[in-house]
Amino acid sequence: MSAQFYIGSAIAVFVAYAAKGTTGMGSALIAIPLMALFMDFKEAISFDMLFEAVSGLILVFSAFKHVNWRVFTVISIGSFIGVPLGSEILARYSAALIGIVIGGVAAGFGVMMLALDNSCYRIPAK
Repeated sequence: MSAQFYIGSAIAVFVAYAAKGTTGMGSALIAIPLMALFMDFKEAISFDMLFEAVSGLILVFSAFKHVNWRVFTVISIGSFIGVPLGSEILARYSAALIGIVIGGVAAGFGVMMLALDNSCYRIPAK
């Protein structure tokens, strides 16, 4: 692995987590496509899940007394189902197919967001 790989991946993760720190979400939407410029989609997804796990643990420990445990339980149950399922999908299918599916889902959500009435997101005129 070259220096370009390490530098590019580090920049991708930094930009993604800067966005997550600012907005509270979206690190995977930024990190995975940027890391995919330097590695395979499967590797990019795997690396991002490692970063997400570490950052999630840090967040849970730092905000432990403010955690809504009912919501945390529901999300955890979903994670216990989704992580093995996602891992199986990553293992079975090619990186090209996974890239096409991720691109299609992202484009579909983008079109859906453009088509919906987003008036609640607009800043009122002065």
